[in-house]
Order: sequence, then structure tokens, then C-alpha cells
Amino acid sequence: MRTLLFMTAKNKDFYIYLSTFFMLIVLIIPANIAAQCPTISNTNQSFCDLDDPTIADLIATDSGNGIQWYDTPSSTTPISSTIGLLDGEDYYADDNSGSCGVRERVDVTIYGAPFGLNFQGVCVDDPNDATIADLTAIGNNVQWYNVASGGIPLLSSTVLNDNTIYYADQENPDTGCRTSRLSVLVVIGVVPVPTGNPVQIFCSETPPTVGDLTATNADSWYATNTSVIPLDPSTLLIDGENYFATSVDPPCESNDRFEVTVIIDDPADPGTSGSLDICESEISTIISIDLFDELSGTPDTNGSWSGPLPTTNGSTGTLDITSMTVSGSPYTFTYTIDPGNSCSPTSSTVTITISPEPNAGTSGSIDICNNDATQDLFDVLGGSPDTGGTWSPALDSGTGLFDPNVDAPGTYTYTVTGTAPCPDASATVTVAVVPEPNAGTSGSIDICNNDATQDLFDVLGGSPDTGGTWSPTLASGTGLFDPNVDAPGTYTYTVTGTAPCPDASATVTVAVVPEPNAGNDVSVVICSEDGIQNLFDFITGNPDTGGIWSPPLASGTGFFDPNLDTPGVYSYSVGPNQCNQRDLSEITVTIETNPDVTGLELQVGNICLGLPNLVEIIGATSLPDGDYTIVYSLTNANNFQNSVTVTFTGGNSDFSIPDSFLTNIGTTTIAIISLIPMNSMCSADVTLITSADFIVFDNVTPEIIEEGNIFCEQDEPTISDLTASIVGNAPITWYDDPNGGTIYSDTTLLEDGETYYASTLTAEGCESIPRLEVTVQLDDCPNDIIIPDGFSPNGDNINDDFNIVNLRDLYPNFTLEVYNRYGNILYKGNIDTPNWNGNSEKGITLGNSELPVGVYFYILKFNDGNRKPIQGRVYLSR
Repeated sequence: MRTLLFMTAKNKDFYIYLSTFFMLIVLIIPANIAAQCPTISNTNQSFCDLDDPTIADLIATDSGNGIQWYDTPSSTTPISSTIGLLDGEDYYADDNSGSCGVRERVDVTIYGAPFGLNFQGVCVDDPNDATIADLTAIGNNVQWYNVASGGIPLLSSTVLNDNTIYYADQENPDTGCRTSRLSVLVVIGVVPVPTGNPVQIFCSETPPTVGDLTATNADSWYATNTSVIPLDPSTLLIDGENYFATSVDPPCESNDRFEVTVIIDDPADPGTSGSLDICESEISTIISIDLFDELSGTPDTNGSWSGPLPTTNGSTGTLDITSMTVSGSPYTFTYTIDPGNSCSPTSSTVTITISPEPNAGTSGSIDICNNDATQDLFDVLGGSPDTGGTWSPALDSGTGLFDPNVDAPGTYTYTVTGTAPCPDASATVTVAVVPEPNAGTSGSIDICNNDATQDLFDVLGGSPDTGGTWSPTLASGTGLFDPNVDAPGTYTYTVTGTAPCPDASATVTVAVVPEPNAGNDVSVVICSEDGIQNLFDFITGNPDTGGIWSPPLASGTGFFDPNLDTPGVYSYSVGPNQCNQRDLSEITVTIETNPDVTGLELQVGNICLGLPNLVEIIGATSLPDGDYTIVYSLTNANNFQNSVTVTFTGGNSDFSIPDSFLTNIGTTTIAIISLIPMNSMCSADVTLITSADFIVFDNVTPEIIEEGNIFCEQDEPTISDLTASIVGNAPITWYDDPNGGTIYSDTTLLEDGETYYASTLTAEGCESIPRLEVTVQLDDCPNDIIIPDGFSPNGDNINDDFNIVNLRDLYPNFTLEVYNRYGNILYKGNIDTPNWNGNSEKGITLGNSELPVGVYFYILKFNDGNRKPIQGRVYLSR
């Protein structure tokens, strides 16, 4: 309108007219548009969830230009009429132009199932007392049913069935429609009131506690009939008090309580036990005692005595002790009082011990040789003396051991201390020491076989007594040894001793000087590369050492150097000995040349486990053709040596390592230790040992997952399904025989009871040895459960988990295991775990445990004692 102010006066009237026209339009148009906007009489509209209400179910009055609904007062995009309504959401009405201005609002309420627990327990004393009225669900005009849909509402007085599911819906108060239903598993707990003895009596000797109260089915005890906190079982009972018991079957507790009155009695007092010691020699003087006098404390006088001997005078317990003995001791007598109430009889004891008189035995005497070992004087005492006594005067040993080398002869007293009230006892041992005979000390002598006679007495050392005898007897009948008639050996000289001293003896060992021994004549072959050899080591017949070699060797001794000494005959002489005797032997030496293995090489390839390996020997051009013995070693987990005979032609040969030697995978080193021509003792120079490495590759036998051989006959499983049960992803080939045989195709149908043999190739091309043997079992699987082929855990609440229909209802003891293609377990579930949601819960996990898209394998065990496990595959998509 401000532009009109700039117009000329000539056009002033026209613009005033035009201005007025536009103002009328501005005033008129909104009034017309507002008249065409929809109107809403009910701004709070409600529905039932079973009706699946949509935008089309919202109620508004069309004012002539149609109705469009928006999710905000100012949004420009209308909502499709097929979009479902959301509980608690607000919606805004406009006409088809979407330009009504202020939109009217509708608040939506969608009534669903009433609120309540899905598991409800009802506690009653009688099962018939549990009714529909005991169930709880929050909602409007709630009605209960025994079916998930349809059916007739149950009366509130309807008796409930234990472990049964009931269903509740509610009414929309605005429209009267009924909602979806809440499912409630009902468990009825029947808890009877405990029963038992209403008066229970205890003894105060062991203070009774609440835990000592008894009643059938009693689980909790209370101090009053209305208290809510149970008593601790360790709570001490009070005489004359009442206690109340209930039965508990969680979460239920009996409504009524069983009442028990407690009475606590006191025990009798038998006094404190006593004891009495009597020496066996005092029995005849004491004769009798009163046992009651031996008790201490304040014992009641209404008790009775019992024991191994009879008593008189009632509680006084007069006892005749004249028949008591040490062997029968101790004697225990019991004083018992029965209080005549709930307390058990109580008792005390009097123990009488008869102590034996000490016994030191009877006196004795002994003669001891001055060279005797120590003597225990206790063994000299007569009778049956007690051990543990003391000797006086004290011996050097500090005990009763007499050592004739340090202790003086004389009289020694043995004293045994008596146990009160018995006195000590003693006895004596008189000791005399006798001198020993002397045969001198042993000696030895060497005699030539041509010597004169020798008196062996002169060979003895020390100062031997004369008059002894020799054994074995010499030809002379005395101690004269004649080397021409008496044999060399040991001769014993004996001097007779005076009791108690034993005979004394010494020996003379006579050796007749042996003739020299140079051994036997021998011939020996020495290899050119053997190095220096000691010719003495080749002589047989146990030659004497220290002899002389002739002609002299370069070493100046018996060491033969094939590089310096010439072959030929060498003599070895020994002697003369002290008897002027000599001996001679001859050694004939021959020198042979060692084989020349210059240029020898080994060639050996890698091999699969279970196969022999060929070793080629090449390049030994300096080695004459012919037969040779080769000693070789293998270095691996089974280190060992072996020999083999080969033939060389043109410096080349070969031999095979048996498969039984190649039992360990990995690198193995073969080395030639020696090479010896047939009919020769000389081997190749050890400095020319050659070696080579080769690898023994593994030939792994495939593994199958647990029960991977069991399938449902209805699934018509094939060889491909059997392969899916193998652990890992290596290529698998199936045969009809454990060795060789025909290969099965992946589409071959499996046969029940048929055995199949699986083999795989390693990256090195080694085939499995042995093959995996699998016997297939095809079961007739009932169709009472439905197992899906796949599921998609993508959060859209549709098919988000691996749900086997009817499984939990029909087979509550089931277990389900899920594996990947490598045989790793990913999930293990049962009735108490949620369905598998596509995550890894066992074994290997990836990232956030979400598993990738692909095929997974399951084993389902029904554990009902009848139906066999089944296995299959399921596809996971996202």
C-alpha cells in the first residue's frame, strides 16, 4: 500500500479504488478459508490395540475441503491414512490445502493388555481356596479367560488350576472394545500348618535353642503368633515360654501357626570324679574303702554304684579291694543318678590304680674278656627286672653298658624307683675281667716257586703267643711252607683262649710269584686313516704291562703310527721277574687304505608322513665300484642310527629310508656317519661326513563335530551335509573304502548305517592317513516342531532370533548348540536361556560379538530319553 503514495495526482482516484479492493480481499478470503477447515468435537480419541488403528480411524468433521492429518501444528507433509496410530501421540487436522492456519489437535490413547506380572503365585491352605479373584491385573473392567483368544470370561469364583496359564484383557471405557490379553502363569502354593507335640520338654544341662524345637513341616519359629521376624535357630529357649511355628514353601507361608509350650528341667549332681592310687603290697592292710568319699564337690546321695567289682551300702559304695591286682588295674567305678525328669542320668567316676612294686631282679655275676665289646649288665640280673633303673657307681657309658677297656671290675648296684606309694628296689652285678689270647697280626709273603721252605710264624706281626695251630694244614705238619708242595693262599694261625675269651687268630697270605705273561701271538689290520694305534691293545691272553717292543717303533713305545712305522712282525717281551723268568709274543701288522669319498653328495626330497623317502648318493667318483655298508643317522624327535648295504656304480648309489623311521613331522636331517667296503674294516674318513635336510609333511585326518553323523531322514541329507559336519574349511573328499575306493559326489544321498571315509589334502598335497571313518545314522524325525531355515537379527522385531516352534513346550529338557564352519561353538542354550540372536556367546567372538552373514550349524538334543538328537544348518542374514 505504501507504493500508492508515490503515484501522481492524475491516478490518485484509481489507486484509491484499487487499494480499497485489495483490502476487501484480505478481509474476505480468510473468512471463507476458515469456514472450509475440518473441525474436531472429540480431542481425546481412544482405541483398542487389537483393532490396529490407523490415521484413517481419527474422527474429524469435513467442512468441505477434505481432511489431512499432520504430526505437528506446522509440518507440511501429511501423514498417510494407512500409518498406524501411536499411543500417547498427538495429531493435527487440516484440509486438503494444508493452509487452515491453526490446526486442531487430537490426543490418541491406545488401550492394550492390562498391566500385571506374567508369573503369579497364590498361597492357600487348601487348593480349592485359590480362585480367579486371587489374580491381579491393573486395567479397566478386567476379565479373565483360560484361552489366549476368544472364549467366555471366567467368574471370579472359578477355582484355579496349578501351573496353568490364564489370560486377562481390559475394556476401552470410551468405545467398549476389548484389548489384547496378558498371559499369566499361575502357580498355587499349598502350605499346611505344622503339627507336633504342643508341650516340649528339655534339659538345661545342654541349654536348648530354637533349633531344638520339633514340628512336622516347620520351617520358621516366631516369638508370638503375630510377630513377623523369625527367631534365629541359636536363640536360647526360656522355661514356660510359648513359641509359634509356620511352614514355608517360597513364596508362600502358612497362615496359621502351631503353638508349642517349652518346659526346661535341671539335671542331677553326681559330684566330681576322683581317683585313688594303692601299692599292691598295701592291699592286704587296707582291705576296703568307701567310694563316695573319693568324690569331690557336693554330689547327691540318691545315686547308685556300678563297676568291675560289687559294692555295698548303697550310695556309700563300700568296696572290698582284696581281689584287685596290678594286671586288672585301673578299676573304674561309676556313680549314677537318675533325676526322673527330661534330663538324662548323670554320672561321675572313681578310678583305682594298683601300682606294682618295683622289681630290680636278683643279683648276678659275670666274667668278661678284656677285648670283648661292651656288655649290658641288665642282662646279667636274674628274675624279671623292670627297665628304666639306674646303676651305681656310674659306668663310663652313663647307662648299664660295661666297657672292659675303660670300666673297672667290681660290684655295681641297679636301683628301680617305685611309683608312689611303692618304695624303691635294688640288686647287684659283680664283674671280673679275663685277659685275651694273642695270635699276632696278619702278614703276607711272596715266594718264588724255586725257593726253600719258609716258616710262616716269622711272617706274623706283633708278639704272637707260641703253641698255636695252622689251617689248612701244611705238608710239614707245622708252620713251614714248601713252594714245591704247598699251594699259595691264606693260612690261619689260631691261639686257644681262656673262657670267656674267644680264640685269637691271624693270617698269612702266601703268593707264589707268577711267570711273566706276554700274551698270545696276533695279526692286526690298521686302516691308513685310523691314526696312531696302541699295539698292546690288540694282544690277547691278559699280557703283563711294561714289556719291550722290538724292533723299536717310532714312538719309542708300543704306539704304531701308520704314517711312520712299516707293516711287519713286532715282538713284545716281558721279564725277567724277581724269579728271573721271561715271556715273548709276536704281532703281525697289515695296513689297509680307507675308501676315498671325495665329492660325495646327498640328494633327498620332502615327503608326506607315512611314506618312505629315497636318498640319492652322487659324486663319489674316487670310490671304486662295488658293495659298501653305509651307516647313517636321522636327527628328529626319534634320533637313531641305521645301516644299509648299497652298490656304487660310477660313484653313484641310492637307498630308501623306511616309512617306519619317518614318524615325526617337520625338518629331519640325514647324515652319513661311515662308509665301509664289504670284506674290509676300513671306513671313509669321518671328516668327509655329508648331510642333507628334508621335511616330513603332516597328513591330518579330518575331525567331525559331536553327533555330526546323525541326520533327519526327511531332510534327505547328502554328502554335502556330511561335509558340513567336518571341523574347519579344508577341502574334503569322501570315499567308499578306507584305502583307495570310489569318490562320492556332493549330491550323493546318504544311506542309514552306511560307512563313509573322509580325506583331506594339506597345502603340501599330503592326503589323510588314515581316513576319517563315519557311520551315518538317519532318524525318523517327528514334525511336531518347526525349525526355520534362517533368521534376520536386524532389530525390526520380525524373525529376530532362531526360534524353533513348539520346542520349549514339548521338550523342556532340550539343549541346543550352534557351531561355525570351523567347528567352534558359538551358542549353547536350554529352557532357561533366550533363543540364539546371532551373536557369539561361547568360544570365539568377533568385534561386538555379532556374527557375520552366513550358514551356521546346529545340534539339537531333546534329552527326553526317547528322541535322538538332530543336526542341521541355519542361514543368518542381517
